[in-house]
Amino acid sequence: MERVLEGYRKQGIKPGAFIVDWFWPMVLRATPELDDAARRAFAKNQILQFKQLAGKMRCWCWINQQLTSAEAGKKRTPEWNAAAELKSFAEYLDFCFVLGMLDSQHIGNFKSSKARGNAVLEKAVRLNGELARFDVVEGEMELCKRTLRWIPKEKMNEIPTDKIPDMSEDKSEKQSDYEAGDVGV
Repeated sequence: MERVLEGYRKQGIKPGAFIVDWFWPMVLRATPELDDAARRAFAKNQILQFKQLAGKMRCWCWINQQLTSAEAGKKRTPEWNAAAELKSFAEYLDFCFVLGMLDSQHIGNFKSSKARGNAVLEKAVRLNGELARFDVVEGEMELCKRTLRWIPKEKMNEIPTDKIPDMSEDKSEKQSDYEAGDVGV
């Protein structure tokens, strides 16, 4: 990565960022001979090296990492320590964002589950796939704590919650039909 970024600098191009899309497969390809403990140590060291490289190049780094499917299925918005294969994923990071499960309306929670020196924030967002972006739907939609479904805010009082099974955190082991999100920096 450093050679690639240095190559750009030699051409007069200042990199503004570099992105590692799906960190764990990169670790697996780099460490086929290592056992699990050594592989996790390598991964933590690699994250630290990416952070140092971003500082050296005066740019930012974004690292995507998948959530464990078990954790992603239990919570609408998991924490950074639900990263697949590496619970200490964000240990060396300054910031870590978690995208929770998206529902059939492509709405999910986007949470800064680690924000060194800043308040942790959480926003409801809708994936706008045509424009490759997330739009904030905070204020329009509200998460029903019993069903874990996004409901238009004006309809929340119309839901007969006494007849809906409680699906709140850790009460159901059932895997939902939603996709897990990515963890990044």
